[in-house]
Amino acid sequence: MSANWHPALDKESLQARARLFSAVREFFKSRKVMEVDTPVLSRFASCDPNLHSLQSSIAKQHVFLHTSPEFFMKRLLAAGSGDIYSIARVFRDDEQGKLHNPEFLLLEWYRVNFDLESMARETVELLGQLLGLSLDQDFRLRTYSDVFKEHAGIDPLNASRKEMEQITGEIGLDTTTLDRDGLLDAIASMKVFPQLGKNCLDVVTEYPASQASLAEIDSANDAIAKRFEVFLHGIELANGFRELQDADEQATRFEADNEKRRKAGKAVMPIDQFLIDALVEGLPACAGVAVGLDRVFMLAQGNSSVENAMPFPFKRC
Repeated sequence: MSANWHPALDKESLQARARLFSAVREFFKSRKVMEVDTPVLSRFASCDPNLHSLQSSIAKQHVFLHTSPEFFMKRLLAAGSGDIYSIARVFRDDEQGKLHNPEFLLLEWYRVNFDLESMARETVELLGQLLGLSLDQDFRLRTYSDVFKEHAGIDPLNASRKEMEQITGEIGLDTTTLDRDGLLDAIASMKVFPQLGKNCLDVVTEYPASQASLAEIDSANDAIAKRFEVFLHGIELANGFRELQDADEQATRFEADNEKRRKAGKAVMPIDQFLIDALVEGLPACAGVAVGLDRVFMLAQGNSSVENAMPFPFKRC
């Protein structure tokens, strides 16, 4: 008889996980942010070349398990919901490992009329509470360019392909098929991001515009996007945007993402026309953030793998 029928968490850990969810809900209740739920299945999917949607069919109709509740939540915002959050089960193919499970819990929330700085601060406040950190000393704000210069020795916004390939060659990666963003992602994942959040939360801002297909571009510098990520112990915990409101620009970016997928030999994804229509109707000025709750619980419990942070990781399903 296999022992894998047992959940990965004991009763004490299950109680601690439940307390974390309660703390999240209390955090947003105190700020009058409404909890919403969204469908798991959709006829549309993310066009992001770095995401792989799980697929199924219903009554001979092709459907996708969502990688994020974002598109549905933006439709709610456009319909006048006001500030909202969701604790959603999401699904991503080809994601298994110490920090990944094909099915995981994603906390996502949107704040109307928040700028990026306000959203980053609220994210840090929430993570600080969940992880027991002192916000007076346990976080710092840094730019994407600064962390690359410090840990990889290059300016990511201006480095040549030769400079980037020299670094990827040193770490033994074959990157001949990667475009510029692929090279930056490889360098970030191997040399830069693992060095972040060693003694505090690192909030990284000013990502390249090409790496934020759902975010506004900075009006003062069109090379960077209004995006931030939060890291602790080298692990990404949060990804936030000042959300793009322009329907035509969003449709253009989706098409560009699908072209990247096509060139990489990946399936082209059906563009969510409902989202485009919602943007045409009018998305309020807002910022949004996604936080991987299993990773937060993993760190809160002092674990090093999400398999030890959820009741039934994929290998027990």
